[in-house]
Amino acid sequence: MAKTLDQERAEFAWAKTEKANKEFKNLVSGAPSLVMNNGLMQALAFWQERRKQTHHALLVDALTEWLGTRVFRLAKKEAQFAQVMSRLQQSDADSYFQATEEALAILRWLRQFAKARVGDN
Repeated sequence: MAKTLDQERAEFAWAKTEKANKEFKNLVSGAPSLVMNNGLMQALAFWQERRKQTHHALLVDALTEWLGTRVFRLAKKEAQFAQVMSRLQQSDADSYFQATEEALAILRWLRQFAKARVGDN
């Protein structure tokens, strides 16, 4: 039986939040606002710039993997920051909007599962 897109998002987000900690939970809680206020590419660049911190690396890696494989149909090993940013830069307005909507959808799952895994700690 085929999975729904939401089931695929949930499965992906559950796996990506396995190493979630309080910092990741806090970061992912504010992530949708950063995307909405500044744009997807700007948000990704902001998190990439801070990837020395594990929670930033976890977030940017999860988003680029999801967007790369789901939106841009890249192989998992090719779904890296530079490749995804390049695809976003080359996208038309509709494709960019679709990528942003998909990023917000996966962020909702990441946020919920990070809260569930970390709790109020």
